Amino acid sequence: MSNLAAMLRLPANLKSTQWQILAGPILILLILSMMVLPLPAFILDLLFTFNIALSIMVLLVAMFTQRTLEFAAFPT
Repeated sequence: MSNLAAMLRLPANLKSTQWQILAGPILILLILSMMVLPLPAFILDLLFTFNIALSIMVLLVAMFTQRTLEFAAFPT
């Protein structure tokens, strides 16, 4: 019984760095579940709108950079 109680308290015991490590696998599971499970049309519309808005923002940033290093993929 104490093992079950310890398992239920697991999220409270995780530190912020451990949550950051888990963010990648959780994101992958969410993406895979969105591809398999049917989503309502409203949520799909929101996701498509967000995707197009983000793409336009990246395009505008790339167009208006003066130097190549202003649009770097890896910030220093």
